[in-house]
Amino acid sequence: MILTDANIKINDRFEFPERLTLDEFLQKKEKTSAIYLLHAVLVHSGDNHGGHYVVYINPKGDGKWCKFDDDVVSRCTKPEAIDHNFGGQDDDLTVRHCTNAYMLVYIRESDMNEILEPVCEKDIPDSLTARLNEERKLEALKRKERTEAHLYMNVHVLTEDNFCGHQGNDLFDTEKVNYRGFKVKKTTTLAEYMEIIAENLKYPVQQIRPWPFHCRQNQTFRPTVLDLEADFSKQVSELSEQENPWVIFVETLPPESGKQELPPFDKDSDVLLFLKLYDPRTKSISYVGHLYVPISAKANELVPQLNRKAGFPVNTPLLLYEEVKPNLIERLEDLSLPMEKLLDELMDGDIIVFQREEDDLAHYSLPTPKEYFRDLFYHVEVTFYDKSLPSDSGFTLDLSQKMNYDQMANAVANHLGTDPYKLQFFKCQGYRDGPGNPIK
Repeated sequence: MILTDANIKINDRFEFPERLTLDEFLQKKEKTSAIYLLHAVLVHSGDNHGGHYVVYINPKGDGKWCKFDDDVVSRCTKPEAIDHNFGGQDDDLTVRHCTNAYMLVYIRESDMNEILEPVCEKDIPDSLTARLNEERKLEALKRKERTEAHLYMNVHVLTEDNFCGHQGNDLFDTEKVNYRGFKVKKTTTLAEYMEIIAENLKYPVQQIRPWPFHCRQNQTFRPTVLDLEADFSKQVSELSEQENPWVIFVETLPPESGKQELPPFDKDSDVLLFLKLYDPRTKSISYVGHLYVPISAKANELVPQLNRKAGFPVNTPLLLYEEVKPNLIERLEDLSLPMEKLLDELMDGDIIVFQREEDDLAHYSLPTPKEYFRDLFYHVEVTFYDKSLPSDSGFTLDLSQKMNYDQMANAVANHLGTDPYKLQFFKCQGYRDGPGNPIK
C-alpha cells in the first residue's frame, strides 16, 4: 500500500544493545573507553494518532530494571525492557508490533558512578520540593473528599436571571444553564442552608424564598412549594428526597419594590405562576417574571398585571395560554373563570404564556405560542459535511423533522448558493468514519 502526504509511525524492527562501544567513531583517542551502558528505554504503544507511553529504567546500572507506567512503578525483567521493544513483526507476517522503543538513554561507563550517585535532599531543587508537597496536599484533600463524599450532596441554585433569554419549554435548558453550585452536608437544615444562600446572593434571609424543582409526570420540570414553617428544621437530604443534585429556584425580593421582605405566600390559597410573553413578529419568547395569585382569582384580573410586566398599557387586550408540556399549549378561553377552574390541575410552577390580541395575527408564520412551540418541538439542528473533503468543518442548519427531502435539499442549496438538484446526501455511520449509503 502506498501512502502519500500522510504521517505514519514506523514500526520496523530495530535492535539496540545493552552495551554500546563507540571507540572506533572517535576522532581522537580519549583517556577512558567510549563504552556506554543502556540506562533507559522510552517506549510508545499505538500509532501516530495516539497511544500510551512507558519508560523502562535501570536505576543503578546493575541490570535490574523497573517499569514506570504513569504513577505505577514495578520490577520487570531485562527482556521485557529491551528485547520486547525492538518492534518489527513476528514470523507470522500478519502480526505487526506497534509497541517499540522511540528513545534510548545511554550513560558512559566511566561516568556511571558520578551520574548515578545517591540523590541527597540538597540536590533536589526547591521548586520541585514545593511542587511535590503541593501535590501531596491535593492528593490528601481528594482522598478526604472521596472518603467523606457520602456525607455531602450537591445543590444547584437558579435565580430569575437564569430564565431570561430561554426560548424553549419550561424555564431553562438543563444542558446550557449556569447553576450556582453548592456542596453541603446532608445534615444541613433548611434554615442553615438559607443562611448560606443569603450570604452568597448578598440578600437578607427574609428577602429570599426557595422553590425546589420537581419532575412532573407530563415531562416538565417546574418549581414546587416548600412549607418554610414546617420544613425549617428539616435536613436538606430529607427535603430533596435524596435527589442529588437538588435543583432549586431561589426567589429574591426585587430591589425596586421598596419592601423589606418578600410578601407572604399561602400554600393553601395561593399559586406561584411564571409568565412568558410571545411576540409573533420576532417569533420569540421573553420571560417577564412571576406572580403569587389567589386560586380563586379570575384570569381577567391578571391582565393589568401582565400588561405591566410586559410594559404595555394596562388595558391592552391579551390572549392567554397555558404551557402544559412540550408541544401542548392550551388557549385560556373564558377569562372570567377562577384560576382553579380555568387551568387543569392548577399547581405551583404553572406557566402562563400571553401575547397582544391583534386582528391580523394570521399573516404571521407562527401567529401564536401554539404554533411557536409546535415548531420548536420538531426543530432539529443538522450538520452537513462535504464528502469530498475529509477535514471539512461543515455547517449547521436549523431544520424541522417534518421537512421532506426536497425541502431539506432546498435549505442546504440556499445556504450554499447552488442548485438543489446538484446535491446528493449520504447517511452518517456511527461505527466508522466516512459517509454511508446515499439517501436518495
